[in-house]
Amino acid sequence: MRAFKLDWADEHQWRGSPISLLKFIHPDDIGNLEFNWMLAVHGGQQTLEVCFRFRRHARYVWVRLRGRVLHRDAQQSALHIVGTIRDITRERHAEHSFHLMASAFSSSKDPMLVLTRQLKISECNEAFLKMVGARQKQQCLGRSLHAYLVNKSALPDTLEDQQQFSQETDIIAGKHTSIPAELTLAVFEHQEHGGAYVIATLRDISERKANEARLQ
Repeated sequence: MRAFKLDWADEHQWRGSPISLLKFIHPDDIGNLEFNWMLAVHGGQQTLEVCFRFRRHARYVWVRLRGRVLHRDAQQSALHIVGTIRDITRERHAEHSFHLMASAFSSSKDPMLVLTRQLKISECNEAFLKMVGARQKQQCLGRSLHAYLVNKSALPDTLEDQQQFSQETDIIAGKHTSIPAELTLAVFEHQEHGGAYVIATLRDISERKANEARLQ
């Protein structure tokens, strides 16, 4: 390959052999980069996009490399590739945190919900379905949280930024059944999607209420 050029977020340019770039790549990411690179150089692929860790200022950062082939020789091997490198470390950390939260959400023993600002259900876990006696998630999605409360006026109509709400209430668990629960609502900002959601957590306090009744 005769020419290889990269721009890093308009700060500076990299020119030279792609081999000289490898010494800055995290060893665990070299194989993936080489595979994608060969697809562009010899595989006829006109564009290149790959994420990897790059050593910059004595530490590794996550970057996204996007490039395109400008010219090929008679054998269709790439002669000139131009592209950009962008630091995506913050996005990767945010994505990792979001996946951790999603895993905790799905495996939590406490009923949990993801709500819109208007407290309509966007997502719920298995513990919530079990609490309200729903067989499948579709029975709950799109419904208002108010529909599952004995006291319909127990909640605000909407939650503002950074607002939190906590209250004891009764959850409708069937036609003639309710469960006392501690309900907590908190606004969650999703930076990558640019939106805000409300995370609701429910804790069954039936045993505590029964103990209080016995003490009285």
